[in-house]
Amino acid sequence: MNSKQHEFFNELDRISYKREKNLREFKFFLIAMAIIIPVSFIIMQIYFAIYLSL
Repeated sequence: MNSKQHEFFNELDRISYKREKNLREFKFFLIAMAIIIPVSFIIMQIYFAIYLSL
């Protein structure tokens, strides 16, 4: 394996590591969204129920 190929594989390793890190952050973001969106809908419904009952 020549140095050019070696560099290429190092670059691939770096990219795949970066992607893994991004995927972990993205997964966290998705979980956060899955929690925040329904909660915000519930809060809005409660708010509208109170608003309409006044």
